[in-house]
Amino acid sequence: MEHISPILRRLTTVRDRMREYTPRLEENYESIYYG
Repeated sequence: MEHISPILRRLTTVRDRMREYTPRLEENYESIYYG
């Protein structure tokens, strides 16, 4: 189970990065469609 933890850590970091980018992408899409 120890060798799986680094993979889970990478997945969590990816999720955190996506959470940071998703609101920006939503704002960009709104500006493109409604702007």
